[in-house]
Amino acid sequence: MSILSLVRNKNSLWVFGARASQSFSGNSKYLYIYCQNHPDIRPVWITKSEEVVNKLNIEGVEVYHAHSLKGAMICARAEYVFITHTVKDVNMFSVIFSKVVQLTHGVPIKRIGWDRNRSRKSQLLKLIRDYIWGDYHCVFVSSEKVIDCFASAYHCSSEKIVPSGYPRNDVLRDPDVFSHPLVKEEFPLPFDPNEKIIAYLPTYRAFNTTPFYEKIDFKKVNAILEGTQYNLLIKPHPGTSPPVIEGYENVYQTNESIDIYPHLHRFQALITDYSSIALDYAVQNRPILHFIYDVEEYRQNRGFYFELEEIFPGDSTTSPEGLTKWTQEITKSKCIDDRQRYHSEFVRQEGLACESIINQLQKSNR
Repeated sequence: MSILSLVRNKNSLWVFGARASQSFSGNSKYLYIYCQNHPDIRPVWITKSEEVVNKLNIEGVEVYHAHSLKGAMICARAEYVFITHTVKDVNMFSVIFSKVVQLTHGVPIKRIGWDRNRSRKSQLLKLIRDYIWGDYHCVFVSSEKVIDCFASAYHCSSEKIVPSGYPRNDVLRDPDVFSHPLVKEEFPLPFDPNEKIIAYLPTYRAFNTTPFYEKIDFKKVNAILEGTQYNLLIKPHPGTSPPVIEGYENVYQTNESIDIYPHLHRFQALITDYSSIALDYAVQNRPILHFIYDVEEYRQNRGFYFELEEIFPGDSTTSPEGLTKWTQEITKSKCIDDRQRYHSEFVRQEGLACESIINQLQKSNR
């Protein structure tokens, strides 16, 4: 038994981490910020990034390096430990005996956890990790529709899967609640504030495939957008490092690490692929295109939980020509449809997810 495990857990000490402990992002970020307004909760962020430590220290919120003695002790004493990916989001060796709460990081369109295709080495490592760290205390998900998906992916009882909605979507429902400087990050754009933005937000690909920047004719897209009020904003997935797309007046690429959620309301249209951000964005009932040029490769290498036409809230195309045609139609305001029904089915909308999660955890302790 670890020495750290002998340290008594402290009620109201809630520890947060995200994305391999390298970033301040995702559902953990928004729940952590929301908890700043709960005097009965002591929220602490744990990270392996010195940049994140410095950033949060400047704002006067509590943060520790995951590998520091203080960080390790905080993790071991926490009443709850919140993650978005795996226990690597915090100090994994200090939370073996902790109540780990999985906030997840998206509606499971693509297969995750034990359901995704894995190499034998990857399966063995996951088996060892799951054996040591055990089941999650609970898993908060977007809606009832995905309970079975997560129960299968995490090999846990469906009774541990709680439909609460996602904290990151609270900023869309009630922006005033998240007026904290850590949410209102500077997001400089080279466009006129009055101009309209089409956002392209592709998902992560763990297998070799033709990258998006080799599939899209940005010169042609730029020509379509010239003379209109529209611009194309590209934000790559944070797990990738593509070359910078530059040299175009109406096409701009932003940093892949920026948090896009506080800015979703600024986009007049969205282009993505298999990313569940489409379901989050659908609440605004604006045009969406799923550019799925590698759909068969993705199906073979990763797999899907649903038929794509069942879960996609927007139009779809497999060809670059389809993308440019759709873009042209957007500039003429010809793409209108009901997207909100997809959002209401896959993304819970009743109240704030942050408050729901806090209430359910505190209620369980009474």
